[in-house]
Amino acid sequence: MATKRHKKHKKENREKRTTDYTDRICQDKKAIWLRHPLHKNNIRVIRVIRGFIFLCLFVPLCGYSLPSPTRTMKSIIQYRHVIWDWNGTLLDDAWLCMEITNSLLQPRGLELLTPERYQRLFDFPVRIYYERMGFDLEAESFETLGTAFIEGYNRRRFECHLQPDAATAIEALRQAGIGQSILSASKQESLAEIADHFGLSHAFEEVIGLDDHYAAGKVDLGKALMERLHHEPAEVLLVGDTVHDHEVAVAMGSDCLLIPSGHHTPAKLARCGVPMMDSLADFVRMIHGRIKQTGR
Repeated sequence: MATKRHKKHKKENREKRTTDYTDRICQDKKAIWLRHPLHKNNIRVIRVIRGFIFLCLFVPLCGYSLPSPTRTMKSIIQYRHVIWDWNGTLLDDAWLCMEITNSLLQPRGLELLTPERYQRLFDFPVRIYYERMGFDLEAESFETLGTAFIEGYNRRRFECHLQPDAATAIEALRQAGIGQSILSASKQESLAEIADHFGLSHAFEEVIGLDDHYAAGKVDLGKALMERLHHEPAEVLLVGDTVHDHEVAVAMGSDCLLIPSGHHTPAKLARCGVPMMDSLADFVRMIHGRIKQTGR
């Protein structure tokens, strides 16, 4: 009996050692596999795929939009004409627009604008912007509010200055033999007066504004200007500072360069997917660099 129990005990110990050894081998293999570069790469790939699925499915459901891929800007010497936006791009007037608007908001008990709120709400047509700010356009007409704004703006418009390097950029394009025009949502008469005030009228082939001061947009004006220029759309560059400038460029078929100057945030402009520069100084450096390279 003792011998049989001894043999049975030895057999159980042997089986246990075999099982323990097998388990260790499996664990070691698993550890080696977990440390293997291929396994780590697979984990990274899975995580990337999960993140991509999250962005594609969940983010749009929350009302957010992803930035469009930004196209590369052509060499400036490939353009024969540059169309400038005026307000914000060449004229530094976002601060004045905000102050005049706040003078309308305050007596009506509406929330005042901060630079951040102004850039977030501002849009074309301006009527939409007024609605976003909380004006009751049924109790008080948009035309009345728009007239009050423009009267306050016109009284103080000469307090504004050109954007830094605006005059330098205009002169650099002139020396490069590239034609220029202004396309603005400002009223034509007012636009011509302030362009002349800064001594810039001679630099432009056309100075185009609206026939009223309600800033509905400038798509139709842009299309008409493109027809008069007699250039191919690919030979024209529109430089602006708002999403609407990009919309105008798309309607005209021209290229677009956006420079955040106060009316819209860089993040909002980036969603347009067109080239951007931080300032007109960068634009001037690009012009001078290209001219120097080509000897033009």
